[in-house]
Amino acid sequence: MMRVNQLLGMGACFAMLALTGCMDKDVYDPGKDPTVLKPESEYFDFTTTTNVAFEVNYGEIGSNALIEIFTEYPISYNETGSFVIQGEPVYKIFADTKGRFVGDVELPTAAKVVYVFSPTWGVPMCVEASVENGKVTVNETDAASRAVVATRAKSNLKLVTVNNAQKVYSLVEISDSYGKPGDINGLIEDNKVISSKFINNVQKALWKGKSSKPDKLNNSNYVRDTEHVNTTI
Repeated sequence: MMRVNQLLGMGACFAMLALTGCMDKDVYDPGKDPTVLKPESEYFDFTTTTNVAFEVNYGEIGSNALIEIFTEYPISYNETGSFVIQGEPVYKIFADTKGRFVGDVELPTAAKVVYVFSPTWGVPMCVEASVENGKVTVNETDAASRAVVATRAKSNLKLVTVNNAQKVYSLVEISDSYGKPGDINGLIEDNKVISSKFINNVQKALWKGKSSKPDKLNNSNYVRDTEHVNTTI
């Protein structure tokens, strides 16, 4: 019996030693842990998109204009000179009644340049803008920006120079001594009048996207040929 008790005592000692060894290995000791975490800045950022603050201003002529944002230049031209839109925009929105859009747009993190496109008459068709400090600003209300609108019109329509010094141009060609217009842009219906569709597009561009002229609206500042024209539009 005495020997049995001795064996049991020795077994208990071995069990306690084994348990102590397990506890030494399993219990976390911050002072003994060799692992040192890297600073957050050194880890790879797996984020593929980011929010960018946009501020687009077309002025009142761009009232309710459709705005499409591309990360690649979207316009290509065919052999006839007409253009087609390639790719899909990453974002679409309508400007407010004052021709402005202010808000966040989700862009690929790699995007450094964007193209702000609008099919709306009266505003620049495509403007390239840089992404700087998480922001994109497009302001098309100054004189230089209006020149872009003229470039857009020229790229889509053939112009006849009437007076180069005064920068007077025509969308039709005077083809004979009787003053009959030559329809070089397909604007004339029934050989008599300018296409109503074309006129409506021009009117909507000047009338803030409306089909009728708003009260007290005066667009005479868009008339450049003041020598020959004195009108309110």
